[in-house]
Amino acid sequence: MTARRTFLVAGAVLLGSALVAFATRAGAILASHPAYLALLVLVAAAGGVLVAVGLRTRSTAGGAWRIAGRAALLLVAIAVAGGLLWLRPFRVGEYVSMIGVEGKVEDIKLFNTILSHPDMSRVVVPNRKIVGELLHNYGKIRQLDITVSIGQESDLATALAAVDDVLRRNAKALKDPAPVVTISLRAPALIDIAVKPWVAIPDFGAAGSEIARAVAETFRERKIAAPVPQREIRMLG
Repeated sequence: MTARRTFLVAGAVLLGSALVAFATRAGAILASHPAYLALLVLVAAAGGVLVAVGLRTRSTAGGAWRIAGRAALLLVAIAVAGGLLWLRPFRVGEYVSMIGVEGKVEDIKLFNTILSHPDMSRVVVPNRKIVGELLHNYGKIRQLDITVSIGQESDLATALAAVDDVLRRNAKALKDPAPVVTISLRAPALIDIAVKPWVAIPDFGAAGSEIARAVAETFRERKIAAPVPQREIRMLG
């Protein structure tokens, strides 16, 4: 009985190793040879059969079949995920947001994708979690969203010209694509200006505060008034 059990365990290990090798190879060539997807479908079907047979067989052999079948299904899922990733929904160096995490793509492997987070940490994302999920690929540039406010009595054209001058002088603000500068809010006491330049991924963290500070200093130099805080007081009775 012990020899039989050892044989079954050894067979399951060998089968698992063979499936790992197959999954690795299949994931690497799916993008260039889509026909291999049919082979993965067959392996998935075989895995399902093994699991079904294992559930019907109440013995050590049945347990081994269940393990082998589930391993086959898992490895097929990983191989398909790897193949889809090699179809290039994103590339190394691009900034992506997916399944609740975001970061710069540092490495794409068969089993996982490595992201570097802006807080200097690293995020390891299993490839099988990526397939079928929403993915936002920013590419290698990101758009800042800065809001600056001026008083309602200030000259709007002068303020917009000051913002344009700051963006033109700033080395981190890309000139192509051109920055977007619009009026985002008009209120009785203030006007909000939305400043949305694009910057390279490595500059994203520092550029926002740098541009906001430069705009504030330029407004002060050009006598562009900041909004005056207002408080409404109601007398009841």
